[in-house]
Amino acid sequence: MEMITEFRRNRAGFYLMLILVFAVSLWIGWHDFDPWIPQKIVRENIHLDIRWIIQLAVQYFIPMNILVYCVQETYTRRCAKPVEKLAG
Repeated sequence: MEMITEFRRNRAGFYLMLILVFAVSLWIGWHDFDPWIPQKIVRENIHLDIRWIIQLAVQYFIPMNILVYCVQETYTRRCAKPVEKLAG
């Protein structure tokens, strides 16, 4: 019976800790939010974010994926060559 009571206390403490972390994270994430931002600034920020994502994709993600693909293909071909020589 003592174990059940201790578990309930621990669970209550756990839930209180979760509520505290939830409240703190909401405050950290939203304390500087201003719902009365002019529409022009919101649109400019959206355009800048889109440009930033496209720039990252073109500068880093696409070339990196091409390099990874080429390295994988090279590795696969080198691993497959001895099998082809044995079969032929």
